Amino acid sequence: MRIDIFADGAFKKRDTVGGWAYILICTMDDGSRIYREYFNATSETTNQRMEILAALSGLKSLTRPVQVYLHSDSAYVVNCINDCWYVNWMSNGWRNSKGTTVANQDLWMQMIDVVEKHQVTAVKVKGHNAVFFNEYADHLANVGVDIYRDLMDGVPRAHFDDGLGVSKEVSESELLRWGEFRGFDLKAALLTLK
Repeated sequence: MRIDIFADGAFKKRDTVGGWAYILICTMDDGSRIYREYFNATSETTNQRMEILAALSGLKSLTRPVQVYLHSDSAYVVNCINDCWYVNWMSNGWRNSKGTTVANQDLWMQMIDVVEKHQVTAVKVKGHNAVFFNEYADHLANVGVDIYRDLMDGVPRAHFDDGLGVSKEVSESELLRWGEFRGFDLKAALLTLK
């Protein structure tokens, strides 16, 4: 079995609304796959928080310790995990290499707990560069932002329970249609996960 998580955040500086999302791909030993997507949004946030939350949410969704490949277009997230920046931050009283307080310490503390439960390999992907699952996660994060804005404007959205946070299994045919509509090749994307 192989687990891949593609996580991405979206941030709209104009109104400080941000969204985060992930798609989890579980490839079974027989080659079959299960896809699970999640997105959410909030206000009064930053781009970095959304990137961290996307990765953190994906990792938190794992129900038992596993080896997982976390794909992100955030060098900040990838480098922190792979290079264990958090070890130095903790030993320096949550100060970074410049001597300033580490931003988003609350999220990083949660991330450390989750990363230490799993064998996480963070993989840097180039954002907005036709990487199928990264583009899909970006799309979901932006959907979260749009729905959040609608809710704040009083527009009801029936598929949101208690406001925000949508998690569901998604079929390969849904992903195929989404990709075809946008000119992305799902089959080629799946080949990159081996």
